[in-house]
Amino acid sequence: MGKADSLRVLLHGGRLVYYPGDVVSGDVSFSLSGAASSWLRAVHAKCVGRCQVSQKGGTSEPEATEQYVRLALLLWKKDSSGALGSGNHSFTFHFPLPTSVPTSFEGRFGRVEYSVQAVLEAAWYRADQSARVTLYVLNPLDLNLLPECRSPSVVEVQKKVNYSLFKSATVALAVSSDLRGYVPGQVIHLTCVINNGTGKSVSGITATLVQKVTFRGRCVMYDMRTLAQLEGGSVGARQQAQWLERIALPPLPQSQLLLCHLIDVDYFVQVAIRSIGVAATLPIVVGNVPVLRCLGPATALTPTAPPLPAALGYGSGGGGGGGDGRPYEASATPLPTKLHSQLQDGRCFPTPTHGDFGDAGGASGGAAAAAGAPLAAGPPAAPFGVGAPQLCLAPGETVPFFGGAGGGAAASSSSSHHPLLLPPEFSAALFPYDPPPSYEESCQAASDDAAQMGAAVLDPCQSGSGTEGPWAPCGE
Repeated sequence: MGKADSLRVLLHGGRLVYYPGDVVSGDVSFSLSGAASSWLRAVHAKCVGRCQVSQKGGTSEPEATEQYVRLALLLWKKDSSGALGSGNHSFTFHFPLPTSVPTSFEGRFGRVEYSVQAVLEAAWYRADQSARVTLYVLNPLDLNLLPECRSPSVVEVQKKVNYSLFKSATVALAVSSDLRGYVPGQVIHLTCVINNGTGKSVSGITATLVQKVTFRGRCVMYDMRTLAQLEGGSVGARQQAQWLERIALPPLPQSQLLLCHLIDVDYFVQVAIRSIGVAATLPIVVGNVPVLRCLGPATALTPTAPPLPAALGYGSGGGGGGGDGRPYEASATPLPTKLHSQLQDGRCFPTPTHGDFGDAGGASGGAAAAAGAPLAAGPPAAPFGVGAPQLCLAPGETVPFFGGAGGGAAASSSSSHHPLLLPPEFSAALFPYDPPPSYEESCQAASDDAAQMGAAVLDPCQSGSGTEGPWAPCGE
């Protein structure tokens, strides 16, 4: 009896990324032989957008589902006029997206996905044919709409340490960043001041950029990924040290999946002194539109050092000294960086400079903003192109705005300047009580994770028997 050949869904212009409120248009094309035209009853097009969460991940049965788009269109129906003739056929569809839909996302235990499906409804004696193409939605997060993203972030912690028999003193850690909101391609300027009031040196000073994704299914699940890890030198006895570092943001999904109630994405920088168990956590926001510093002259952030432990009443000594009465060194000692772990083609690369990220990823707060110069207010970025907001499904996984002629394209696993930062395999953790994984643990199963993510990013146009997804074929 034959079947329809070359069933495809083609998006107009090869476009892959859409904004809320856009119209998704395209064509359903196929060819029929003379024997195949008799069984075809109707041609349907359906647009589906949803979030699915599953503890097993992948294609397993979802534990929780949230629907955003469910549109159906009858393109053709067999009536008294007869069946479609043999040859090539094409039908055009138009689906207006709602104005309130979340951004596409790919995670370990869930995803937010959108697709257009074509269904050839067959007679009762044979199975339907279907094909599907994946599209992506970007609901940009404008950091200028969040006032707290413009201001610096400062956290101070202290701990009283017993370092000798009957001797104790305080170690104080102050951590600050120049902003609270960033876009991929910008640089986090980190300032750490350590006051060591003990008579022994402290070591194991690390700074870690961590992504935490919360999934809500039958239970709450967490996925924590170490994106970068830095290690500084040691601070001598009764010394004050200052550690200045920069962390380049790779392509990352936005922090807030607006209008999605099953998945939350958070980022934070954790600075820890592991030898004594002190940690400070700086939450940051990753958006799509950078902060514009055009409201006035920019001032460079110079965080003040935390108060000396003796001034806070700690220690048995007096006169600004440690627990044994010896004085602190007055000036802060620059703390060197021993390790800056961010992968590039399997190798560690040195600390990036401001100029390296001046034009990356549409981050208009590049070198000028990093240097403290105010940016002039200009026209909004073009919807597509170099200055457009970047859509990232997962760390290092970006989606081009336009694909090939087939209406699909593979997500890019590298940016133009600094390729993929490999994510970890790390199970549930209770933030912030459990520490994030080390960089070595994060990259242990990176190749397998990247391969699985690359296979799951796109569902290319394909045809087969049966109706895919939760849709049942429309009746007459």
